[in-house]
Formats: sequence, structure tokens, C-alpha cells
Amino acid sequence: MAEVLRFTCRECGQEHEGLPDVGFKVPWYYETLPDKHRVDLYLDSDFCRIENDFFIRGSLEIPITGMQRNFSYGVWMSVSEKNYHLYQACFDSDVPTSERYVGYISNRIDGYPDTLKLIGAAHVRGNGLRPFIVLQSTDHPLSIEQRKGISFERAVEIAIPYMHEKSFPSRRA
Repeated sequence: MAEVLRFTCRECGQEHEGLPDVGFKVPWYYETLPDKHRVDLYLDSDFCRIENDFFIRGSLEIPITGMQRNFSYGVWMSVSEKNYHLYQACFDSDVPTSERYVGYISNRIDGYPDTLKLIGAAHVRGNGLRPFIVLQSTDHPLSIEQRKGISFERAVEIAIPYMHEKSFPSRRA
């Protein structure tokens, strides 16, 4: 039987069922472009190209301790042009692959010291699933949480501002 996740929200006082993941619609670099510079680019829900910079969207998963569930951030990662095209070619494939592409996190995630340019690897899953991103092992709090996990209470603490659009509502996906 699946775990039912419920909590009383400190923001609105309501009981919520389920825990949303946090997703970013675009890479941080896209957000900061003046409109006049948004000429040479491509953007959809999984791929972004800004001139000669290439980004793929993945899932940075953090285990919730004591549960069979992860809390996920849908983040963008900058990758090389070659890896961008390789990933595009296998994105919808149902053929298993062990491909992984090293790159840099391209979003600023609230509640942590700057997450922009943390190094990670995007592990391809195929079948149209976004890759899961594993951060390089460092002393950055996000990297530590990915390795050690977080409590359900910590996951709720992270999610509440996004649920109530108190934190960068334009970035939600």
C-alpha cells in the first residue's frame, strides 16, 4: 500500500495531501536575458539552447528518510553541444542506455547557498523520462542532502513556499 503523505501547512493552516516536487520552467540564464536578446534560442519543456549554450532538464532527486519516496527538483543543466544532441537523439528511445552527461546546474534553488554551477551528471533513462541528476560529492548543503537524505518535515519546509508562490512563482513548472 502506498504511503499517504499529509501535513498541516504552516502557511495556510490547511491539511494538504501529497507533496509537490519543485520544477523550474527555464534555466536561470534564460530568466536573466533581456527580451531583445531572446532572438537566437530554442526552448521547450526539456531542451533549451541560448546561442551557443545548451541545456537539458532533469530531475535532481533527494531521498526522504524513512520513506520509499524522493523529493525532486526539476532543474536545468548546462551540457556541451555534443552531449545536448546525443541526449536529444536518445530522449524518446525505449532502448536502455547507460549514458550520462556531465554539466552544471543552471538554476538557483531557494533555501541553499548559490546552486548555480554545481557540477553533476545527468543519467539518461530513456522512454521520454527526464534524466536523474546526481551532484558531485561536495560540502554544499544540496549535495549533502542528496547523499544523506532529508526528513519529511524538511521536504515540507522546502515545498511550502513554492506551493503558495511565496518564492519565485515564475520559476515553477
